[in-house]
Amino acid sequence: MSAERKQIEAELKKHCIPILRILGFKGSFPNLYRDVEGFVSLINFQFYSSGGSFCINLSYAEPDRANVYYRK
Repeated sequence: MSAERKQIEAELKKHCIPILRILGFKGSFPNLYRDVEGFVSLINFQFYSSGGSFCINLSYAEPDRANVYYRK
């Protein structure tokens, strides 16, 4: 893991993750989720392989899971 990524992760864990925990998100970094009345919110931190940047992926699953695709 690059020094840049370590620094980015440390800052996210220091400043961002505690706020997400207060908002009810569970899981372990980089994958967090929150279930509110069956509506599941998902947050994933995805790091660029060359280092220095990342993106945040947001998704959700409705209570009836109609918007979730499962491969069979």
